[in-house]
Amino acid sequence: LDQLQSVGLLVDKTPMHSRRGQLAFLQEHWGNFGLLTQYAQPLEEVREYFGEEIAFYFLFLRELTSALLPLSVIALFSKLWGIFVNYHSARALLTLVIP
Repeated sequence: LDQLQSVGLLVDKTPMHSRRGQLAFLQEHWGNFGLLTQYAQPLEEVREYFGEEIAFYFLFLRELTSALLPLSVIALFSKLWGIFVNYHSARALLTLVIP
């Protein structure tokens, strides 16, 4: 890599995953299935470890989830209401047809 850098083919080099303490922190506070229900994410630590693009991706996913959550509650209520109304209307129709 030093030869590529001296020739000008490589601008800079950064060792990936060289920060063991930061990796242990992310594994404990972020990459754990026990934390699946938590909303908060250590985005600043993700940015420092993985870079801007990856941190922005997880920020986008967090915002998308928070935007779609109220809509999913409304959709679930609407679906359950439709099932309830259809069940009772079909039952009422059967009582009219079969006395």
